[in-house]
Amino acid sequence: MKSLLDQYSTQVHSAPISAAVFDPDSRSRATADETGLVAVYRNGEITPRSKFQADDRVNGALALTKGGDLIAFGDDAGTISVYDINRESIIFQEQRPGANGRRRAFIGVAINPQGTTLASISMDNILRVWDLRTQTRIHQFRGFSGHSIHFDNRGERILAMTQEGKPNLIDIKRVENAYIQDLPTPCDHALFTIDGSHIIAVGSAIYVINVSTGIITCGFGSERGSGVVNVVVSPDATQIATITQRSVHIFDLPTHANQNQLNRVRSYRHGVPDPSYAAFWDYNEIQLGEENGQMRSQLVGLPVPPVTKVNGYGERKISVHDRNIAIWKGGTRRIFFETKSTIDKALINRDGTLIVAKHKNQPVSIYKSRTGSEFMKTPVDTQNCNDIHIGGTTVAIVLQNGGCYWWNLSFGRAFQLEWPLNVCVSNGGELLAVVTPQGKVRILDSTSGKNKFPPPIPIAKTAIKQMAFVNRSPILLVIDEENVLSYYDLTVSVQTGAAAKGTDLIQLGTDVEQIWGVTIENKRFAVLKIQDPEETMILWVPLDDDEDPYPIRNVHPETWLDPMTGNLLEPGKNASILERDRFGEEACVYRSLPNNQWLSFNHNGVLDRSTEAI
Repeated sequence: MKSLLDQYSTQVHSAPISAAVFDPDSRSRATADETGLVAVYRNGEITPRSKFQADDRVNGALALTKGGDLIAFGDDAGTISVYDINRESIIFQEQRPGANGRRRAFIGVAINPQGTTLASISMDNILRVWDLRTQTRIHQFRGFSGHSIHFDNRGERILAMTQEGKPNLIDIKRVENAYIQDLPTPCDHALFTIDGSHIIAVGSAIYVINVSTGIITCGFGSERGSGVVNVVVSPDATQIATITQRSVHIFDLPTHANQNQLNRVRSYRHGVPDPSYAAFWDYNEIQLGEENGQMRSQLVGLPVPPVTKVNGYGERKISVHDRNIAIWKGGTRRIFFETKSTIDKALINRDGTLIVAKHKNQPVSIYKSRTGSEFMKTPVDTQNCNDIHIGGTTVAIVLQNGGCYWWNLSFGRAFQLEWPLNVCVSNGGELLAVVTPQGKVRILDSTSGKNKFPPPIPIAKTAIKQMAFVNRSPILLVIDEENVLSYYDLTVSVQTGAAAKGTDLIQLGTDVEQIWGVTIENKRFAVLKIQDPEETMILWVPLDDDEDPYPIRNVHPETWLDPMTGNLLEPGKNASILERDRFGEEACVYRSLPNNQWLSFNHNGVLDRSTEAI
């Protein structure tokens, strides 16, 4: 079965974007990456319905016909293909195996508006032309280079760049070159204006050339034009933009009223670390391909950072996106807010009212989940703490240099102990379990800091290192220094005030990364996350019968267990949370999208979404 994460995904590319194109007529767009995956998005789609696979990387050689019915792409293996997008069927392909194919790795491709002629430029500096109706190659011209190759509106002439940096306009019926005035400086890029009346040539300067006369009508010479990696034209044909390593520079194109003027309108830093020949200008803004497999636009906004940490309790879930937190209730994203710095860990309480966050190189913060505002600042020495815990309205912090703080926020009380080695909080927040310097356990009342029950009777002399309360049950799980998993049933302490006795469950052959206690259908489990260099595993250990423990193997290293449902939450690709059931089967996806949009879905379809998500 197809993974849920692949559905409704705005990011289909897992490798750097290497080619991109936009058709103003159909508003379709296409992208390709270094693995050869080609995706076509029709107007309004956030997830491409059509995907094609090239034999190798598509290095700028990508084109859509006018109207968006056909797509052509050439790859580094020397294969060139044309597909009918609507039928998802191939209508033309030419392959050349082995070294011969590598020598003609394609770097530019174009289809005429009528969809009858295909043209390409390759690394061997040959411009090739095919008649798609007869499936034959009709022309081959030497001495061409670069990614720029375009048909005029009638589909009869091809514009491409020579190796000498001059635009060349070839009439493919007459097999002759149109006159173009020699340029004062060489260029690397050339394209038609949308009406086909002018050619724009770009290098260290920008030249506007009248097609009918071949004469340069105006130009713009500036050092800003140097280092241009791409040139794109606006959908309304009134502007062009040059893209350099750092910036985008936008120019007004000459009009019929004033054909001798080229004005620079504005410039901005695009923020893409290493821009490639993957860019287009759609009806939103200029978009550039990135190393992370996404397209970036100044107007549309930056992609949502990936999910690095997850947490949840029942219908409430949170995802951490670097320094941002998304809060979900059911299938609805309630809020997405920014915090003061990158987050290492974040937890939401049972009622969904508070979030405690451990920041990198900053003190721990407590946030109101309804507004995202900071509810309370913690002391400076909580910076780089060992761990954080929350239960009900009780927040506990294990300090880096030993000891702990905790706050019972319902009663407005704060506590500090200098001796605990570790801490855990019950889900309701009434109880606090601490490990003494001797490695023994004490159960404290979170409202007073005093012993709630007599200290549990140690099972062995081995020191305790980890603990967790079982949800909806008076049981405390413990793991000692020898990796023995045990538990204390506190029922006797609650009922009679006697000290609880412990029961050993299992000895583990490795350290445990995280421990949870969960009750499902009146069955209680200890759930352990175990990590080694090769895999992360979730181990379910039953507490109430003789069933054997069972593992869920190869889970995400940042998997978190929801103690209310027993479901597993993990960071998913494309800024999402993936929820699995307790057997590891995919159940639901919660995805954040750019422009403050979001959606959630399961195998039956969309559960909920923002207004512009689909």
